[in-house]
Amino acid sequence: MPMPPENFSGSAAALLVATRAAQKAGEIIKRGWDRTQVIEEKGFGDLVSRIDVECDRIIQEHLRAAYPEDAILSEEISPGMSELPRRFWIVDPLDGTSAFLFRVAPDMPSVMIALWENGEARLSVVYFPLTGELFSAVRGEGAYKGRQRLRCRSSKLHESWVEMNQYSDVQFESLHFRTLRENLRKPGGAMLVTTNAAYSGAAAQIAEGKKRLSAVIHDNGPSKLKQGPWDVVAPALILTEAGGVAVNLRGSTYDPFMPEPFIMASSRHLAREIINLL
Repeated sequence: MPMPPENFSGSAAALLVATRAAQKAGEIIKRGWDRTQVIEEKGFGDLVSRIDVECDRIIQEHLRAAYPEDAILSEEISPGMSELPRRFWIVDPLDGTSAFLFRVAPDMPSVMIALWENGEARLSVVYFPLTGELFSAVRGEGAYKGRQRLRCRSSKLHESWVEMNQYSDVQFESLHFRTLRENLRKPGGAMLVTTNAAYSGAAAQIAEGKKRLSAVIHDNGPSKLKQGPWDVVAPALILTEAGGVAVNLRGSTYDPFMPEPFIMASSRHLAREIINLL
């Protein structure tokens, strides 16, 4: 099993707990990859399976065993809080459910766990169980794949690959998202624009730089939540600790508890080039 670095001051124990919880959920995902799953729709194109719920349950059990006083915000079992406590865990037990259920690619489904404390993400883990890749970060102490330090590779828009993470139901698509999708494919836009099955782990892959993916534009909105905190917080910390950014379309740091379209990019300059297309 891949493990995070041991040099995170004061956070190594909590990061290890999160890593082991993610790996326990990953075992369930690996067992279910080649099996036919019962698919349910939370909304048109918004899919969930029994695997999601089983992973959520085992993660919560593991976190509560280590930190019984901590609250947990998770996508499937406990997706809401009346108010945000000082410290709590944020869990996406199976990010990229559609990619998992349709077996789109093994490097899309992931498990995401983050610790939120005093109004910010303190640490996070993103684990891709089908490829065995483990990403982790601690605020102010860097981002890692396994025990290798990550630093974003910056690029200019005209030489970049940009991924568009759209709503499955087009009625919720925002005008800003539609405008960017069109303008990115015109002269002055990106070199490559794609729309794959939705998965938030793409931000960790931007941080790694292996795929040459430079930015992901996420459509989102309060009328129909597409990217909840469980989708955003863990990969955003990894990306920003590697030198990238997660910003709204005004260029400000994205607030995961205030849903709106946003950009995850390898650099602030690249994000600004994309925003200028509006």
